[in-house]
Amino acid sequence: MTTAFYAVPTSDWLTISTPKDTALPTLDAIRSLVSTVPGVAAFPDGGWRFESGGLIRASSRGLVGVISCSGAALVELRAASLFGEYLRAVSSESHRVTRLDAALDLATPAPAFLNDLYIRANQGEVRLSHKPAPAKRWVGLNAAGEETGTVYLGGHTAKVRLAADDKRQERLDKGLPDPGPWLRVE
Repeated sequence: MTTAFYAVPTSDWLTISTPKDTALPTLDAIRSLVSTVPGVAAFPDGGWRFESGGLIRASSRGLVGVISCSGAALVELRAASLFGEYLRAVSSESHRVTRLDAALDLATPAPAFLNDLYIRANQGEVRLSHKPAPAKRWVGLNAAGEETGTVYLGGHTAKVRLAADDKRQERLDKGLPDPGPWLRVE
């Protein structure tokens, strides 16, 4: 599994929509690209799974084809030096980018940042657009007894949303090695 630390803002999810009749040529281009990556398995209903768990999913909604690439799959494509070719493949036909997540990682302790962000957002001091962003959070305790977890700004259907989470704690909870302080903002 490839682990990514995004020291600069990086795309961490990409979904495109395309007319259904142009989805097949796009999927053919993606197929030839991902078939060169060791350990990739095709789904019978459309898409591919990487050994890391990353997914490229293909589906349709009415007259529209939808192709989504998870953050873990994008990491795998970058590691295989195929990210540029993937972007060329998905943009080879008429399309719209319908979801693009950007992520930035900071080597900073997350608990204090997350608590401050949650308080400031609930006081109306944080805006992602022209209105204050409502805040929700998932909280757990780390080994030091500090509250940590994830803070979400913006409603589920909002066009602009933010999630800030303690990636260090996430990895420790999964039994993985301690990466040191790690805050991700998406």
